[in-house]
Amino acid sequence: MKDRKQALICIGDRPRDEKALVFTQKIVQAYDLHPTFLHILPHGSSLQEGEGLLQSARESISLENAEIRCVEGLTRKEIANELKRQDYHLVIVGTSARVPGSHPSPLSRHLANSVHTSVLLIRNPPEEICNVLICTGGHPESANAIEWGIHLAKKTNDQATILHVVSSPPAMYNGLEEIDEDLSEVLARDVPLSHHLKYAARLAKEAGVQAKLELRHGLVIEEILRSTEVDSYDLVVLGAPKPRSISNQILLGRIAPKLLASTLRSTLIVRRKLA
Repeated sequence: MKDRKQALICIGDRPRDEKALVFTQKIVQAYDLHPTFLHILPHGSSLQEGEGLLQSARESISLENAEIRCVEGLTRKEIANELKRQDYHLVIVGTSARVPGSHPSPLSRHLANSVHTSVLLIRNPPEEICNVLICTGGHPESANAIEWGIHLAKKTNDQATILHVVSSPPAMYNGLEEIDEDLSEVLARDVPLSHHLKYAARLAKEAGVQAKLELRHGLVIEEILRSTEVDSYDLVVLGAPKPRSISNQILLGRIAPKLLASTLRSTLIVRRKLA
């Protein structure tokens, strides 16, 4: 058990979303994670009722091996304490039922943007994970996202799209001289972005995943959202630096918060290596 990676599944007070729990089960099994269900009780609440809530969630998706932890206190503080107690590979939020089309809860967005590990924010979960959008910016965190995304595609439906958005000015970052180069022109050149996309394609091929490379031009958030509107993706995967890192303060960490505020798709924010 010590060598197995851990997942923390946050369960709130609101009625749970059964589809979100099934989605959680698929993710946990795909990454071979050992799950822990966590519920934070307001002061003075019944510990027995809280544990019953967690046991019911665990049984509803047949994760009988999952641990349950029910603690009393302030939600943000106690989740932070739990992340200090145990090195979780993935934190899962968004398991409560919400009105379709509504924004993620402030707590879910806070956790997704502030914790130092990978976070899955569930929104409008499908019954199956058939189409994964992997967003890559060409930076080291994107390499991790590519690995997470391709691994999930391999374990589900063997299909994924790898998207890069070229925004100006591109030259100092990815070696491109023009912002309107198409994918074939980029791949034909000896530039960092070309090497990165070829690495992603090679990784997918080696995993047996049918991956489509997509290149868009414009503002990153807008083009990711446009891509999700064109195709019905079940999950968006993107890399992000750890909060308060230098990369996060410059630019790379600004993408995930803005995307979470806008997209209606479940989003996996990758902040660590897969293995």
